[in-house]
Amino acid sequence: MVLPAVPAQAITHPKAAEAVSVLVELLQDRGEVMSASSFRAVVKCLGVLVGFCDSEDWDSVKLGFETLLKFSVDKRRRFSNVLKFVLKGFFNPFSPPQSQRRLNSSTTLMTAQFSALTRHILKIIEALLETSRAEVIIPEADNIISSLSSYVFLGEKNPADTVICAATLLRGTLDKLDDGDWSSWLRNLPLVFCSVAAFGF
Repeated sequence: MVLPAVPAQAITHPKAAEAVSVLVELLQDRGEVMSASSFRAVVKCLGVLVGFCDSEDWDSVKLGFETLLKFSVDKRRRFSNVLKFVLKGFFNPFSPPQSQRRLNSSTTLMTAQFSALTRHILKIIEALLETSRAEVIIPEADNIISSLSSYVFLGEKNPADTVICAATLLRGTLDKLDDGDWSSWLRNLPLVFCSVAAFGF
């Protein structure tokens, strides 16, 4: 309850990163046996502490970010409101390197088959596409398109709403390329077309 009210400069980046590591270890070791209220409290603290980490140093943010993403799908805990609180910071404007790292991390976790993480990953990619300029997306475009195309290509094996969302994000990524990298747009168009055609759009 107190941590969210702590001034931004009161916790140094190294201390925040150290505290994140402690909480991640706690969640990994004890998360399954924690009460729902304790679990929510730890996750919320973790989200706040990630915000205190050095946002320019992706290595110090990555552990907390990916842990939040993985635990966000634990339906037994029913902490959707907490999830919104801890992840909303990742949807704010970032410097180009920060946004690229978040995109890279999200696409790395994306698999061709639906998983408990899929909807959250799609939301993160969507938010970053909406808030980032073309020059931020272009370096990660190949990875984004490869991940999303593989997912869309499986079509009916994945939930229809997520396939439609992924296809929409493919179009958004192509639009970014159209604004800044025509050669990449041409290179990726056949892959996008084949995956979308396979689903029957």
